[in-house]
Amino acid sequence: MEKAQALLTEGVWDLSVYRTKLQAEGFSEETCFFFPHSVSSFSGSRLLNSPDLELLALSFPECAEELDTALPYAACLLEGKIVSICRSVRRGLGQEARIETLPAYRRNGYALSALHCWTHALQEEGLVPLYSAELSNQASLQLAGKAGYVPYAQGFQLWRA
Repeated sequence: MEKAQALLTEGVWDLSVYRTKLQAEGFSEETCFFFPHSVSSFSGSRLLNSPDLELLALSFPECAEELDTALPYAACLLEGKIVSICRSVRRGLGQEARIETLPAYRRNGYALSALHCWTHALQEEGLVPLYSAELSNQASLQLAGKAGYVPYAQGFQLWRA
């Protein structure tokens, strides 16, 4: 931490310097987005609540335990099956979205529908919808743009084993 703080104090912005001097074994970069508009309508998705736990567990068993804590929790359903979910993973006045879509249903607009539903629910509560995506995840970056999210910051993570 002290080495990183020293580089920041020196005004170093070249990420390769951080990777070298901090002997990072892992590295990722991300873009952070916010939503400056108002979502007036969306279709194909709805908010989930406790009675939906079993339905959620059928498609996303690893995410079911957070149903009551990651609110709002939006889902896109297709023929009674949840195919994409969007929920809050960082909570405060601004809340960050996490989206998951079943592999067989990707690139069909289901994540966009779930994201719009989640965004609308946050705006109804007077909260700021946020989104972030790793620079290597082109599909997620494209989803943010299609949904109307606007970049406001870039970040990076370094780690050692």
